[in-house]
Amino acid sequence: MARLSLELLKDLQSRATPGKSFILRIDGDDVFIRKFPDMSNVVWTPKQKKQRSLFAQAQAYAKEFLSDVARASQYKETLKPGQRAYNQLIAEYMIRARQNP
Repeated sequence: MARLSLELLKDLQSRATPGKSFILRIDGDDVFIRKFPDMSNVVWTPKQKKQRSLFAQAQAYAKEFLSDVARASQYKETLKPGQRAYNQLIAEYMIRARQNP
């Protein structure tokens, strides 16, 4: 039986799977191949719809903010080591949105 390296599987996991037919999950040394979840029949609650919309707005805000190179580089200097600007901008947007409904 052929063995695949864990690094190869991690590389496959990080890329979008063609046709979204399966998902690779790696937990320690275990690798799981799962069917891609079918979310077509899910009915979102009003609260979930609101949260999904808010998250989409946060993503748009972060992309727009980082598209300005000068602002982005200035913002990145304020981050702690290991923090990513995109993720931090989304988190800050979500916190502000919850504080000011």
